[in-house]
Amino acid sequence: MLILSAGIVVALHRLDARWLERSRVGEVRSGPAPGPVSEAAWIRARRRERAWRSAGLIVIATGIAALVAVLRWPDQHAEEWSVLACDVGQGDAVLLRGRQDDRESTVLIDAGPDPGALRGCLKDAGVERLDLLVLTHDHADHVAGAEGLGQFVEIDRVWWSSASGRAPQELAGLDDRAARPTIGQRFEGAGLELLVLAPDPATTRISPESEDENNASIVLRAEVSDGSQRFSMLAAGDLEESGAGALLRTDPSVLDVDLLKVSHHGARNGGVAIIDAASPSLALASVGADNDYGHPHPVITEHLAQGSIPLARTDRMGAVAIHVQDGALVAQATG
Repeated sequence: MLILSAGIVVALHRLDARWLERSRVGEVRSGPAPGPVSEAAWIRARRRERAWRSAGLIVIATGIAALVAVLRWPDQHAEEWSVLACDVGQGDAVLLRGRQDDRESTVLIDAGPDPGALRGCLKDAGVERLDLLVLTHDHADHVAGAEGLGQFVEIDRVWWSSASGRAPQELAGLDDRAARPTIGQRFEGAGLELLVLAPDPATTRISPESEDENNASIVLRAEVSDGSQRFSMLAAGDLEESGAGALLRTDPSVLDVDLLKVSHHGARNGGVAIIDAASPSLALASVGADNDYGHPHPVITEHLAQGSIPLARTDRMGAVAIHVQDGALVAQATG
């Protein structure tokens, strides 16, 4: 379209230039000068000139509009997401959407480090309301993007966790709907069910250490339905291997899922035990391009490869849309 439009513009320009050249170049003739052009003929000439110029402008405008439409036309497959990992850089922000009959529910797990990047993702995804916002733990790459989020989208409920026992400051203004969930607590929405597997607030260590904060992460098992097909997902925030013992001792069938959001952006300290317990058909790593941490670590990626588990990564794919197609999970870059 761009090439065709450019070709038409160039052709019109050349024709216009040729007509102007004819009006400037001629031959000297002897004898009396021709009589004046009649007003009617002059008006017709002006109308033709204006018509050609208008046609040229219409062609240019149509070409530009068509090009913009092609570039911004929504990808039908990208809209079919049931899980959408936002491209927020080095951090986590994962949307879950369930559908049942003519209803749907949406949950956001973590908010990434940048409010602007998160809001851009929500806008692109057409999300104006969150049935539940989950801030798995109080690290900036998971909670900073939630600042002022309640002014951008409607938020029904909030779950949070932290090693300090205090809610993240980014939840200011949402105190009336925020709570720290306990093991076994459930969220049920249209086509979407969440079960809290960890941590136990009563046994969470009160500590400012980064490892303890990671191990205070909310761990969720999700059941997601698009209205016709269903799959399970495990999201463990930044849970490290050192704090996963209690989780790994739970009922193995609870941890066995179709989709695994890799713990701690694929850091080595996330370990491989959760991967083995989940035995997913697809893994997802929310990670920033060229990050300074070396995430995801080769130990994690190689372990996934050995298990023939494909890994979708936001550092390579940008925002990643995941849905069920013909009974299998499909991950697609949304641009």
